[in-house]
Amino acid sequence: MVQRTAMLAPALVCSLLAPGLVAAAPPADVAAEPAPAPAPIEVTAFAAPADASPAEAPVAADVTTVAPPVEPAPETLEFLEDDIAEPDYYEEPYETYDPGPDKRTTLELQSGYFGLGIAPGMTLHHRGFHPNTRFELEFGGTLEHEFRDLALSFGVATQITPYYERKTPSYGADVTSTVVLGPVYLRTGLGAVGGIPRDHSLLNTAAAIGGVVGAGLTFHRAPQVRVGVDYDFRLTTRLEPIHTVFIALRLACCRSE
Repeated sequence: MVQRTAMLAPALVCSLLAPGLVAAAPPADVAAEPAPAPAPIEVTAFAAPADASPAEAPVAADVTTVAPPVEPAPETLEFLEDDIAEPDYYEEPYETYDPGPDKRTTLELQSGYFGLGIAPGMTLHHRGFHPNTRFELEFGGTLEHEFRDLALSFGVATQITPYYERKTPSYGADVTSTVVLGPVYLRTGLGAVGGIPRDHSLLNTAAAIGGVVGAGLTFHRAPQVRVGVDYDFRLTTRLEPIHTVFIALRLACCRSE
């Protein structure tokens, strides 16, 4: 029974759907007519309005009609450059400030020195003079200025002075100071000597204290050559003055370059 029902079910469905399918089908004369052709679309050109922006109406440029770029005349460029003002925030190139070395205004010890001198001269007395020659050996230190040709030397000078008419020389030592300013020098000394003649007799000698003052010119620097005149004044133990004049030539070595 069940198998028979299953076999009749398809036939029953087809019988129920057949009248609807027949009613939905188009008539034979309509189905035979061909489908109408689509109507053509008419394309018309239009011009963009004068105030239209490029975004609203793009227009392709004709390459053949584009004008070449015009180079401005040099006079125009100069005129434009003159009109261009520098901005207010312009700053000059920054340069590192270098104050340089501090200028020293005081003298500083730069070097030691030693010197040799020879000074022919004469010792004066009331009847005439006694010719002699003084030999010196001097040593000490020099204070110099960095930016000026200025030097101040302090030292000790030992001396021996032979007289031409006797065999025994005089001898002594002075503490000296010498100022050199450019080509000029000034020299002073203070000390004691022995065997100096007191009068016209060379054998009548005495010890004396006093000093020397000299001035002259300097040549060269290392070694330094000094040429000048010295005046030597001594006072014996009996308070007798003795005067001696020298023409001095000295070599001093060495000031720093």
